[in-house]
Amino acid sequence: MSNISISQIESEKYPIQTNSIDESDLKNFINNHFANLNLESLKAGPNEKKSFEILIRGDLPVNFSLRQFYVHFTNFISGLAQRERDFEVKFQDGNIGFFHLDGGAFKKISFSNCVIRKLESSYHIPISIGNGSVLEELRINSAPGQVNLSDCQIKNIRKHTDKIDYKSPFKCFNVAFGEARGEVDFSSVHFDNELIFEKCLFKRAPLFSGTLISFETLFKDCKFADVENRDSVERWSTLKHLLQEKNFDAQAQEFHAAEVESKRKRIKFFSRSCWEKVSSIVLFLISDYGRNSLLSPVWLFILGTLCSCLYYYLGVAQCNMASLDDGALWLQAVCRCDGDLYKSVIYSGLQSLGPLGIIYSDTAFGPATVGHKLISFIHFLLASIIWFIWIFQTRAKFKL
Repeated sequence: MSNISISQIESEKYPIQTNSIDESDLKNFINNHFANLNLESLKAGPNEKKSFEILIRGDLPVNFSLRQFYVHFTNFISGLAQRERDFEVKFQDGNIGFFHLDGGAFKKISFSNCVIRKLESSYHIPISIGNGSVLEELRINSAPGQVNLSDCQIKNIRKHTDKIDYKSPFKCFNVAFGEARGEVDFSSVHFDNELIFEKCLFKRAPLFSGTLISFETLFKDCKFADVENRDSVERWSTLKHLLQEKNFDAQAQEFHAAEVESKRKRIKFFSRSCWEKVSSIVLFLISDYGRNSLLSPVWLFILGTLCSCLYYYLGVAQCNMASLDDGALWLQAVCRCDGDLYKSVIYSGLQSLGPLGIIYSDTAFGPATVGHKLISFIHFLLASIIWFIWIFQTRAKFKL
């Protein structure tokens, strides 16, 4: 976009009372009507008669009406009629109190590095908030424009009415939602368009009770930190079932993990449900509730390594020479090897295979005493549990 002065606007097609109006006159006008408002620049788009970009830097009044701003602005430049011009207003580096989007022929409203106490939309104007901005409260209603949030913090989201039909896209990228005592309320909102949360952090579990979502809904690489509040279990469960109804099973798994972790936080060790807490901790350590596919093979490797050392120290892996001739060829090769450490590693590897290791089991190779057999059985049992969790996790992730 190129900078132009007001005097460059064609006075014949867009009549202005004087031909000497320039940006300084406009800035004086803005300062007279809106205290502490600094008009940084006025830019024209590629077609200078069709679009304008207004950049405003600094603090706004406590109560700022976009409709009032638009009326004053268009009255000052009477040639910029609503049907003939598109305005894009950018607010930057300012502290803003109550900002009401209540009218005006604006193509887009954007905020960059601003601190906003409350933003309320009752008009179909696209909103963009980003670049380090902090919004204390966002209020939405049944006639909002498209919302784009990126690299910012939204502490509270509330509604005007009980039921809202949201027909515009709602897109969020790298946004932190909620706070300890905040509320992120999307309940009874009917999203008919895109609903996208990518790389977002939910400090407070969002409320989606009675919400309807479209098939263009996406939760990708998000983090869910709220596992302490009393209602977090129910809220994560609601989101899980909401996505399962749309067959978004992979996304639903994330909310299932948050739900199970929230349940674990509720249960005390010395209670009737203590075993449920213990099993939940085991599931968390082995797979992070299905969120980390690498934990299971890592634990299998650790278990196999520790048991190899234990088998070598106790001399568990023994060869029954009387039955060796009837054994498999690979077993004969192992037993004829002089190294006990090698035998221990091979035997530990077979036990770490869990149920698969039974295929390679042989009475000519294994523990000789009851105590050694008990140690081997525990190893086999733990490995089988890890394998079961890993297979189930993989199946759920890839819908096998």
